[in-house]
Amino acid sequence: MVFTSKFKKDAISVNEAFHELFKDAEEVYGIIAYVKREGAEFLKEMINRYLKRKNSLVKLIVGLQTTNPITEPDALRVLKNIKKVNIKVYRNDGLHAKVFIAKKKNRITVLCGSSNLTKSALKSNLEANVLIDILPKETSYDTIINWFNLCYNGSNAQKLTNDILEKYKKF
Repeated sequence: MVFTSKFKKDAISVNEAFHELFKDAEEVYGIIAYVKREGAEFLKEMINRYLKRKNSLVKLIVGLQTTNPITEPDALRVLKNIKKVNIKVYRNDGLHAKVFIAKKKNRITVLCGSSNLTKSALKSNLEANVLIDILPKETSYDTIINWFNLCYNGSNAQKLTNDILEKYKKF
């Protein structure tokens, strides 16, 4: 288990945690409350750098806020245009999760904590995240995969279309 922190000597940065998450990943799943363009560009860089296999897949759920929009339309456009990414938007102001799951050959690696995909979260904010490996024999392995699939396939998660993107830009 690795903890991200600006202040702890043996901790790693959020940026470094994403590199560890993506290293050796075959698939990556993520659910994130909000994304800004810098965070989307960073995620694109991670995908292009580490997921080189043709059949690699990334499934994302990104929050669309209706009362106080924070996710940037440009960030959604960046993510939508990455070939390996299947992106859905969560059209409910109640999404607060920040979880990334990387399926690897003999385990999953999970990054979970306070960080959204923003420049400040990746570089300067005081964030708290945990990066852990979970083996298939552990009960939490199926639990976390099933939780993500319930969110991804749930009625609040909708495929990001150009129509949804254009309507969101008007908020």
